[in-house]
Amino acid sequence: MSKSLEELLFGAENQAAASDAVSCAADRAAENERRRRVEAMQANFAQEGMHPDAEHAVLLERYIAGTATLSDLLEHARKYAATAQLRARDDAIRASRATVVLEGDRPSAFVEEVALRYVLGEIGIEKFLELIGGSMDER
Repeated sequence: MSKSLEELLFGAENQAAASDAVSCAADRAAENERRRRVEAMQANFAQEGMHPDAEHAVLLERYIAGTATLSDLLEHARKYAATAQLRARDDAIRASRATVVLEGDRPSAFVEEVALRYVLGEIGIEKFLELIGGSMDER
């Protein structure tokens, strides 16, 4: 009958303690590996000018600690991606609106309505430009 590594190293009477020590070391190694991967990912994102919001930072810490899974990170990423286009469209409309206001004008209610439809994804940029093209003099 072969002896376990813990029995060989520590004797049969300390097998449970040795087993716990090996388990803790493995847990720490796994946590350190998750931390290393998260830090590498954040460094790559930072090079692109992206930084995690508070909710994402908490999720990353939970992943490092082992209480969140890669599936949790993927689900969060999918939700973020689903709203990314909405945010980009909203940012574009806000910048356009600011330019119009800085020029001393205000967008008409019609232009604001069409802009909202564009932000919500109801219409594309081509339809947006088509619809507001005739109203530019009326804005």
